[in-house]
Amino acid sequence: MSLPIHSAVAPVTRRRLLTMSAALMAGTALAAATGGAFAQGGAALQFWKMPNMAAESENAYWATAVAGFKEASGNSVEHLLVPWAEFLAKYTAAFVSGTAPDVSYQVTNTLNQFGTNGLLADLRAIDPALDTSAINEAMIASATRDGKLYGYPYISSRFVLALNEAVWEKAGKPALPTTYDELLEFAKKLTFDEAGKPLGDPAFDKSKVAIYGMAWPGSYEVVINYIWNVLFSYGVTPFSADMKDIGFDTPEGRAALEHLKALQDSGAATPLTLYADATQWSELLPAGKAGLQWVEANVQQFVNFPDARLQVVEPPAGPAGAFVSGAAGYLVIAEASANKAAALDFIKYVTSGAPYDDYIAQSLLFPVSTNADAAAMYGKVSEKRAYDFLAAALPQTKSMLFPAALPYNGYEYLVGEINNYLSGQKSLDQVISDARQQTATLAANAGL
Repeated sequence: MSLPIHSAVAPVTRRRLLTMSAALMAGTALAAATGGAFAQGGAALQFWKMPNMAAESENAYWATAVAGFKEASGNSVEHLLVPWAEFLAKYTAAFVSGTAPDVSYQVTNTLNQFGTNGLLADLRAIDPALDTSAINEAMIASATRDGKLYGYPYISSRFVLALNEAVWEKAGKPALPTTYDELLEFAKKLTFDEAGKPLGDPAFDKSKVAIYGMAWPGSYEVVINYIWNVLFSYGVTPFSADMKDIGFDTPEGRAALEHLKALQDSGAATPLTLYADATQWSELLPAGKAGLQWVEANVQQFVNFPDARLQVVEPPAGPAGAFVSGAAGYLVIAEASANKAAALDFIKYVTSGAPYDDYIAQSLLFPVSTNADAAAMYGKVSEKRAYDFLAAALPQTKSMLFPAALPYNGYEYLVGEINNYLSGQKSLDQVISDARQQTATLAANAGL
């Protein structure tokens, strides 16, 4: 089961979280967190959260966590599991009517919506000394509006650039790419036809490609997870800071898209329309039909492909550095809560120590800390290949950046326009012109 960090109601929210495979996990029990000084005792809190693992596992975890918090603090918590399909309507009704829970799990879009309308509490106003120093700075920025921190980052999601080692060995193990320019040449070396001829060989048959050097889907559902990596690494963003224009009509932005076009035109990347189904795309790399691919760092690929040897590759750098596009889930406090201090104590309790380690261990999500310990997070994963992969991907938390939450449906449109350029249906100038005009219209219709 794969569950979203974000709501599926908007394009930017379609990233999916990593999945838990019971077959690969040894049992784990929530250890009692060390009790500290709590600001308030005797409060009765309500906490709503969408599931990030199987509902029964989510409920079992929180039953133990809230019991531990009550024992440590004297505050009780009533946990309610809210299905993803129902959360937006339920949250909106509760916040608008003033009956929102004290603490809730939020995604970027709802945090932005409720926070900017004065419905979420500023966590730093509750505790000016709140320590967020270990958390990815971009995650903190994504939860901050007008200097107010409306959400405490809880879990994160991102895709990881991975290499099929068997394909790499077939190519003679060329040096791993460290930049996007190197990635293009590297992908060419990992491309073979059905006769085993590499791309560049005069006898290479481009009509019978057996292994593509780079898998690059045209499917919005898949590519939305990492297409922005290239823009970020070239120092630009999908949309401007005021959200009224695109953010890549610059020499750097054009260079980023020209890189993607060169990759597509080289013959080393999969055709954008190779598959329509996301599952088929996800199986290309472990099946050995692609050498490189941005993939979810889940364990199921190792179950489905027991012989697959996959290696995490560091994200390639562009002129601005190396970045990966990510998503995060947050814990927030309702402005209407009468127990804000106790609510923040609960957030601190479940985002630190054993309670937090055990949630990551059970759900196999990525933590938000830039210095998380792999053994503490994933030590109970019994499949060594899966553990090694997760552990190698963990440090990339420091490289995460976040697409802005938009008040209009812009990301799906933008991916479509970029695909028009990559497939040769439009020139880059035409794509940029059309995207600027459509973005201005969308922004105006949204009241910007």
